Amino acid sequence: MEDKGIEVVVKTVTSTNDMQQVMTSLANQVDALYFPTDNTVASTATTIGEILMEAKVPAMGSDEAVIDGVLFTYGVDYHAIGVQAGKLAVEILKGANPADLAVATPEKAAIAVNGEMAKAVGIDTATIKNLNK
Repeated sequence: MEDKGIEVVVKTVTSTNDMQQVMTSLANQVDALYFPTDNTVASTATTIGEILMEAKVPAMGSDEAVIDGVLFTYGVDYHAIGVQAGKLAVEILKGANPADLAVATPEKAAIAVNGEMAKAVGIDTATIKNLNK
């Protein structure tokens, strides 16, 4: 990523007890953050959000479980996957051989926007909502 002028800073936490200290430190080192799907992050999303709002640092998450701590999430649409799985199940129940069915992937990602965080970091939510078009 350095060839694009982006320096990546990686921090890890081993428990929810580490989160506040690590996030406070990280918020002072970076311009933005990305959170992959992670139970520790999800369980401390509110704390993360408070720290990032105060520092005015936007973050992106890959799962709506962290929406309280990030500006927006862009990731798997679990409802769409369920609908697709249901359609495949119907085909199987009608006699289709599962081995003959094509593998399906979601057509669009799910986007959720945290309006409170957007206001705190000065970003127009319409810009984010246009990502999926």
